[in-house]
Amino acid sequence: MDTKYELSREIETSDLAEGEVELEVRASPAERAALVRRLGVIALDRLEARVRARRLSGGIYGVRGRLSADVVQRCVISLEPVATSLDEAMSVTWSPDTGWVDEGETLVEVEGARPSGEDGGAIDIGEAVAQQVALALDPYPRAPGAQVPAVGHDGGPDADVRRPFAALAALRRRPD
Repeated sequence: MDTKYELSREIETSDLAEGEVELEVRASPAERAALVRRLGVIALDRLEARVRARRLSGGIYGVRGRLSADVVQRCVISLEPVATSLDEAMSVTWSPDTGWVDEGETLVEVEGARPSGEDGGAIDIGEAVAQQVALALDPYPRAPGAQVPAVGHDGGPDADVRRPFAALAALRRRPD
C-alpha cells in the first residue's frame, strides 16, 4: 500500500490473529522533517514509541504503549523557541473493517486503517503515534519569563487592563 503518512509503520491485521505484536517506532530524520511541517513546530529532534498491538473483540484492534519526543515550538508571546520533552502514554482503538471506532456513544472516524479485503486489513501504528504527538503538544507554549504586555485604554504598558472598553466610554463622553 502506498502511504500518505509522514511516519508509516503498518501491521497487517492477520498478524494480530494469534496474539499481541510489539513494535518499536523510531522516526528517521526525513520522517521527523516531514512531521515538523505537518505539526507546525520548529523542530522534532527525536520521536520514539514502544507499543503493543492486539486484536480485541468485535473486529476492533487496540494499541497501547508509550511515546517520547523532543520538540521545539514557538512561544506564543515572544516567538522564541521553546524546547519540550514529551513522555506520554498512548492508547488507540480502531476497526480496519469500517474505519470507525465506538468512543462511548459517539462513532469517530479514524485515520491509519486499511479496510479488510482480498489482501487483508492493516493498521498504521506510525500514523497513530504521529496523531498522539499532535495531541500532546502544548497549544500555547510559553518561553520562561514571557508575559503578555498590559494594554489599557491609552495603550501604555501601565494602563488598567481591567477596563477594556474605557477608551470607547471616553469617546462617548467627549464633546463634539
